[in-house]
Amino acid sequence: MSGLLEPGAHRADGLVDDHALLGAMRTVEIAWLRALATTGVLGPADAERVAERVATADLDADTLARDAEGAGNPVVPLVKALRAAVGDDALAGLLHRGLTSQDVLDTALVLVARQALGRVGTELRAAAEHLAALASRHRDDVMPGRTLTQYAVPVTFGLTAAQWLAGVLDASDAVQAVRRGLPVQCGGAAGTLALVSEFAPDPVAVARAFAAELDLRWPGLPWHTRRRPITDLGDALVGVCDALGVVATDVTLLGRPEIGEVREGTAPGRGGSSTMPHKQNPVLSVLVRSAALQAPPLGAQLHGAAAQAVD
Repeated sequence: MSGLLEPGAHRADGLVDDHALLGAMRTVEIAWLRALATTGVLGPADAERVAERVATADLDADTLARDAEGAGNPVVPLVKALRAAVGDDALAGLLHRGLTSQDVLDTALVLVARQALGRVGTELRAAAEHLAALASRHRDDVMPGRTLTQYAVPVTFGLTAAQWLAGVLDASDAVQAVRRGLPVQCGGAAGTLALVSEFAPDPVAVARAFAAELDLRWPGLPWHTRRRPITDLGDALVGVCDALGVVATDVTLLGRPEIGEVREGTAPGRGGSSTMPHKQNPVLSVLVRSAALQAPPLGAQLHGAAAQAVD
């Protein structure tokens, strides 16, 4: 969706667009060639010759996207275009040999996810540092504690910030755990590595080498119809939105003028009104709350899709 229609979408530029996915699919195909060379199936010189042509092939993402509709997935037109770029029929035939489309697409999506999780992790660590400083600075500043929207007993704002911090740290731990455990997808046409076994004495060794090339985990079996890696990823990201949603909701509530206990930091050009120059709107909190409201149904949709993953 256009960043003009979805404020904040520009922060994902280069991570989740078609060009990022296309680059990841190239990386997967190159890693497979090198895995074949590592295990002696393919000569290293031939592997690097094909890899270079794959890396430098002039591809048009829009054309591939249109062709993907007829093929049912983007890997089919991609492999066709890459084989044409390789030129030499004998070498071109080595490209993608032993893989299936889902191997390439799932692994490419994992690579894109790993990059995105890296950025999320960096930003969570930065948020945690700020929250830790906030908790320390206000550890003795008394404020009303609230339960069920009403005054309860006194607390400190430092404690409130510490609770925010704990939520962010939990979310960060989950993100890092998922990122460390991301698996390669490698099963071939029906998940048996049957074609690989025709030209490699140990197809599992090729799969392990493939995972090593990409610095991913070899899970022991393909997960074509076991979508736990994807649902775990979604759950971790929903957890991030949950933790940050609590902070954002507290800020919007406690920042109301009639309460006035907190406020968003100001920045030039942020939070203004088109008609009321006196206003300073908590726009970042509103955007975070929006993400926190949207994320759980998307996570549930992942689980619903995972339950229908057959064949």
